[in-house]
Amino acid sequence: MRLSSVACLVVLLVLVACAGDVVRDDARRSSIDYGISPIGQEKALWLAASRPGLSAAGKDFLFIGPMSVNRNGTAERYLWFGLSTTIDRPLTGAPPVETQTVILMVDGTPMTFELISWDTGAVATPYAVPVDGFASYAARVTVSQLRHVARANTVGAYVTNAEGRSPLFSPVDGSAAAWTGF
Repeated sequence: MRLSSVACLVVLLVLVACAGDVVRDDARRSSIDYGISPIGQEKALWLAASRPGLSAAGKDFLFIGPMSVNRNGTAERYLWFGLSTTIDRPLTGAPPVETQTVILMVDGTPMTFELISWDTGAVATPYAVPVDGFASYAARVTVSQLRHVARANTVGAYVTNAEGRSPLFSPVDGSAAAWTGF
């Protein structure tokens, strides 16, 4: 009886180890199936906007990174935009953030990006971000637009919705300089 308990334990451990490998392989296959490959750097450009009317310390975050999507052998370029917050909006009574466009301020010049929802399941966030997101978007981008952002001295952003635009999102971490090779 003791031998059968040990045998069951060994079989259980082998099954658990195999299941772990399957999950990792599925996640990798998921990225390959969608043909998504973030370009240029390991982490996205990270911008934040203070919201003093809602929180003394909380902020809204905008993460930006280029990505290439392979559709039937044709690479398409996009900027990925991830939105996150550390503000407890239900507690403050503030409505959730809704987004229509992102306006990048590149050396003082606006670049407007119309957003499409980017919800592809396991790969909705092609970059690792430090704050859990509530929305993920993509916008078509040209090589010249990426290079313009990559060479900029200053980059900021506004997020617009039906009521207007957000406060300015300012850089916190990351750099767009690596985008020049895209």
